Amino acid sequence: MMRVWKRVISMFLLLLFLLRYTTTTTIIPTYKFQKIQMATEVTKCLQERVYVPQSLALISPKVFCTSQCAASDSCTAVCLIDNTCQLLNVKGTSSEYMSSPVGVVGDNGCMVRFDPSSKPPWSDLAWNKTVIDSGTWDGVYAPGYTTVKGWSCELTQYDCFCSKFELYAAITIDLGSTQPVSTVVVTVSSFFPNYFKEVDIRVGESGTKEDGLLVQYDGPPSSGATLSFTGTSTLMGRYVRIYRRSFFSNSLCLCLVHVFAELEGDDTTGGIISTSVYKLK
Repeated sequence: MMRVWKRVISMFLLLLFLLRYTTTTTIIPTYKFQKIQMATEVTKCLQERVYVPQSLALISPKVFCTSQCAASDSCTAVCLIDNTCQLLNVKGTSSEYMSSPVGVVGDNGCMVRFDPSSKPPWSDLAWNKTVIDSGTWDGVYAPGYTTVKGWSCELTQYDCFCSKFELYAAITIDLGSTQPVSTVVVTVSSFFPNYFKEVDIRVGESGTKEDGLLVQYDGPPSSGATLSFTGTSTLMGRYVRIYRRSFFSNSLCLCLVHVFAELEGDDTTGGIISTSVYKLK
């Protein structure tokens, strides 16, 4: 409760400062948030709940919640649910690449932190698409389709996908139709980074290791790393296949996959909510 009141007092003092030093044109940009669609189970990533004060004279509940998230080093997303700010530590959404966002109705919904100085958040071609895999290690790890949900909470070693032990461990994303693919972004497991090495990423029409090679990666990466793979040229294909090229390589483990076509002038990302740009009168 003490932490909540400290944040409320901080916001009040900031508003007093802004009202005292006023002009007709000045704006103060500091951070931005973007709307995103998340499943209800994202609340398992909950770090803290902050109740919205009953009376907010100068700011909306949405602005209040995003300011609370921005004040926390561990908060990467926030959901406004039942007049409560749900501060979340969600893996994947705080990077420069975002999942395909969906507008939310009214003041209820989820928003992720967005850095406008980084690369534009192109539409994720893999978001919510069909994933092809042969099952998970011992059947207790997250299923393959969770890798294309755009977010992940890796609280335990079982929260991310780890394939069965196979001759060639792999996971394939079916984009639904032939698409231009230039960049694949993978977030690896914090618990099993060594199970993402000697990896080939291929793009094509067959969904096999015979498709065109986008990039090779030897690794291994650091724990929980987000890796951006861009090919020397854009490849056309319906399937993006990630597999360990070494014979009987045991398992392939990863948390998230994003697939992008770097198209000039792409404007498919939807609205951006600027929550810290204050217009002073």
